[in-house]
Amino acid sequence: MELKTLFQLMDRFSRSDLSTLEWHQGEDAVVLKREMTAAVPATVPAVQTLVPSPSAASAEDDAELVTAPMVGTYYAASSPDEAPFVTVGQKVSKGDVLCIIEAMKMMSEITAQYDGVVVEILAENGQAVGFGAPLLRLRRA
Repeated sequence: MELKTLFQLMDRFSRSDLSTLEWHQGEDAVVLKREMTAAVPATVPAVQTLVPSPSAASAEDDAELVTAPMVGTYYAASSPDEAPFVTVGQKVSKGDVLCIIEAMKMMSEITAQYDGVVVEILAENGQAVGFGAPLLRLRRA
């Protein structure tokens, strides 16, 4: 199975109301499951995203959101005992690693698309994020 196909399945599953998805093609098989609890209404997606507060957004109007390019788990560092890739106020250069998103045991580095300064970190370490979820805010340098 091509990785692109897998990510498309994960993205569509995360945007659906399905609790389980099984997909088979030849010898390839994927099973995606979402844990549903009675306390969560069925209309609320299982993958939640953080939205910056209006006060935080207005305080740094020139900062741009860095969003998740895929569904997965957000990690601020390469391992639990390592320092985070970035901290608030840190200067970054184009290509610097900002965080990692893990999807199906595959780690994908999210890198800075331009030189800048980290204004705010919106996601929490180990948090499930959906496609387009805000991860951090970066002001161009």
